[in-house]
Amino acid sequence: MTVLDIILLVIMLIGLLLGFKRGFFGSITKPLKLVASACLTIVISSPIINAWTRPFFVGKIDSWIYKSLVEACPDSTGEVSAEAVSSVLKFLAEIFKLDMSSVGSEATTEEVLSVISKEMATPVGNLIAVVVTYLVLFIVFMLVLSLLIKLLDAVFTTGILGKINKFLGLLLGAVISMVIACIVANIVGVFSQDAVSGAITQFFKNINPFAIVMKL
Repeated sequence: MTVLDIILLVIMLIGLLLGFKRGFFGSITKPLKLVASACLTIVISSPIINAWTRPFFVGKIDSWIYKSLVEACPDSTGEVSAEAVSSVLKFLAEIFKLDMSSVGSEATTEEVLSVISKEMATPVGNLIAVVVTYLVLFIVFMLVLSLLIKLLDAVFTTGILGKINKFLGLLLGAVISMVIACIVANIVGVFSQDAVSGAITQFFKNINPFAIVMKL
């Protein structure tokens, strides 16, 4: 028996133990919970982003950028025209590809700063709004689904359903661990033929895990 044979047997043993401990319901609901939370987040996030989070973050960032620019340009008064805007601001507008077409030649420096801050705040605010909304919704859905799964789990862990659940969990754990063992044996076999010389490794190496999955 080779070292790889022992590793594959340990993988099988862990899969069987975890499958029996979690049961079929507990094993299958973990990935389903992730998928369901992600799908619900994608479906619900768009109206929330458009109505609340995007305006909030864009407005906050716009205000912060504008104040920072004003502090950096103490001479920004209503009498100073856009033609007299410092080269730094012009360079800033150029490097960030900001659309300054809405600013007329008679615009004040404050108006130019306002346009620059809005142009810079919009993409940053959009990104933050999307990330925050998706993250919060995903966590909320995960917590809600976890609570529902715990309530349902009580039904599948008692009586005859509990025994069936454990047995099916054992079978599922066996299938999953077998697929993992087959993948490991085939990957190792690509790099070293000597490592897969053991009888147990050869057994897993000759099994097609994809055919097992398709028969489920």
